[in-house]
Amino acid sequence: MERYLVDYLRDNAKTPLARKYIEMLKVELDWFIYNYGEHISHTHHRSRKHTLKEKIYNQLVIYSALYMHPQKAEKNVLSSIGFPDFKSQVTNLGYNMLTTILQPASYKQVLGNKNLCKMLKYKNDAIAHGCFNDICNETFFNQIDQCRRDMLKLLQAYPIKGVFLFTDEYFESKLLIDVAQDLNIPTFDFLHGLPGIYTQDVDSHTDYLMVWGQKIKQNYIDAGFNADKIIVVGNSKYGSYEKHKNLRNSIEDILVIPTSSIQWHQHSWEEPLLIDRSMIVLYLYEVQHVLERLNVKHARFQATSVT
Repeated sequence: MERYLVDYLRDNAKTPLARKYIEMLKVELDWFIYNYGEHISHTHHRSRKHTLKEKIYNQLVIYSALYMHPQKAEKNVLSSIGFPDFKSQVTNLGYNMLTTILQPASYKQVLGNKNLCKMLKYKNDAIAHGCFNDICNETFFNQIDQCRRDMLKLLQAYPIKGVFLFTDEYFESKLLIDVAQDLNIPTFDFLHGLPGIYTQDVDSHTDYLMVWGQKIKQNYIDAGFNADKIIVVGNSKYGSYEKHKNLRNSIEDILVIPTSSIQWHQHSWEEPLLIDRSMIVLYLYEVQHVLERLNVKHARFQATSVT
């Protein structure tokens, strides 16, 4: 018996179009199943409230996509990575950085149109307040396919040398990758953290995977990735890190960083993992027991968020 709903729907899709977009919407469909309850961080609730600053920023992005025309240059790149230092590095190399309404890295230089804005609003409203079938239906799949054609035309108007992404898991990332592949534009997935898992279901959709260090690269190779497609680029925040610095190792000032006992989407297409919400509490009690045995009277706690 099949145990994973989205995999079952993909395998039994009635049309090739449905199969394609069910696969693209995998993470977002998972949210209807797993993303619930007060144990989910407020920043990742399906129906989380946006700040005034976020609302204004989103309106600026939409306005830019509808009414402002990004400048053209001989060398353009498309990016969903919004870090200022990343943009400055791209600019210093002589490239003009564009972004899209799908995953805007800025409210300037945004490629988009009315159809794309409408589709994204419908999807986001459905995820926040709707139900599973609001985005898992033929009508919405056809709407996505029209937007795919629109994005294809928008990218064709620019000589784009590469597409830079911060993930390949989300629907918007997969749609950009799909369009870029049609246009033979190389795609690059920049890891924005230490990987929680190493599986070919994740970080395998782009042409190249950009990682922080050689150890991470080797872990991906061990998981079956093509070594030639993995590039070590380092981490700009730790460019001046003292590799041979003596690190403190004592119980004078203990910081407890727990693992997460939740997940709001299934990373792989395999049988879903059962997440026990009590594990984080059990973990803290066990840490407390060990520290008390060491006669530690005080420790700091730092909550984590896993995306």
